[in-house]
Amino acid sequence: FSASHGATSFHQAVAEFARSMIERSSKVVMLADHSKFGKTSRVQVCNCSQIDLLVTDRRASKEQLSELKLAGVKDSLIA
Repeated sequence: FSASHGATSFHQAVAEFARSMIERSSKVVMLADHSKFGKTSRVQVCNCSQIDLLVTDRRASKEQLSELKLAGVKDSLIA
């Protein structure tokens, strides 16, 4: 999950399934802990601008969250 590439996956089938769910959803919620930030994989699932809510853990830095918000993530929740 990165500001420049959005959400990605190593598996084509997983990415296709996720894209299908996103297309049919009225709200997109991404669950990703801090260890996923700044990493990219082979297949893009969606851009940051398609994510309505990012749910993450307390170890996510303010800088990381700010970067993702600038990239288009609409809101975030630290759980």
